[in-house]
Amino acid sequence: MAKRSGDFVRRLTVRAAKFVLAKRLRIEPHADSVTWSPELALRMLDDMPGLSLTLDHSHFVFHGMPYEHIALMHPHGTHWHVRQAALSQLQLRFDEGTIDFPRIVADLKHDGYDGVMALELATTPWLGLNHMDVLTETILLRDQMRGLLA
Repeated sequence: MAKRSGDFVRRLTVRAAKFVLAKRLRIEPHADSVTWSPELALRMLDDMPGLSLTLDHSHFVFHGMPYEHIALMHPHGTHWHVRQAALSQLQLRFDEGTIDFPRIVADLKHDGYDGVMALELATTPWLGLNHMDVLTETILLRDQMRGLLA
């Protein structure tokens, strides 16, 4: 399946390049995919020039991966999802997770990140993501990100 998916994404990347969209064609490596680790995501990027990433630290924190490994993907990110998480918990309340947003934002600023950031909180039973008031959590994240990006 990974080979078939890779072939499909390769074809999309070639097509996007014809329409000057190569920097916008991206995949989101996540907890339940063929790119569940930074190493696998980077390998896919090596195999598919022109592909970029939607980064979501929560999917890697979920697997217990250290920040330094996750940050290896930063140069390839053109979109970033923001939500709090911890080991084995893909989505947590603002004040319960372990993701260090000040560090991430400082590193992204330092590296000249100019992509999009989106607050992403889900209400689905998948991996228990239906246990919080997402409106309140979105507001808390929004306020923190405004402060960090100012």
